[in-house]
Amino acid sequence: MSTVAPLQLREFYVDKLVVETNADYSDDHDEARSDDRDMEITANVAKHPDKLDFMVTLGVSCTPKSVSAGTRFTRLEATIRGFFSLPDDTTQEVVDQLVPYNCFAIVYGLLRGAVAQATGMTVHGVQVLPTVNLLAALSGDDGGPEVTDAADSTNSPDDHDQ
Repeated sequence: MSTVAPLQLREFYVDKLVVETNADYSDDHDEARSDDRDMEITANVAKHPDKLDFMVTLGVSCTPKSVSAGTRFTRLEATIRGFFSLPDDTTQEVVDQLVPYNCFAIVYGLLRGAVAQATGMTVHGVQVLPTVNLLAALSGDDGGPEVTDAADSTNSPDDHDQ
């Protein structure tokens, strides 16, 4: 039995990373807690028309509900794209189990690392994006992100074949 999962991340790119620090920050104050932030998540999935290749895009915006001297960062925005594939003989049932939420969980973890690394180079130190319930965040009233056909996309999964 193979230990390699059928869903494979082929490539990923951080397309946007914006970090704004608070010039008035003082470590004499208690830092704002992670639940004192507003968090917005956007998501998109595009599928190659002929193969089980997917491009997922996940955007995150994290801002404090209020800014005080104990707030290190006033804005964190980031977008990541991941390119995933499944074997051609994968059943639709397995595809539906893995795409999109496993894809989003994988790229969100990568994005958390990228944000931590970038903020670690600022004067105020590392900021870790909060752990989120992606299923709840992305399900919403509309049923969650829809997998769209990427046939006409200029940035489709096909552009990143391995």
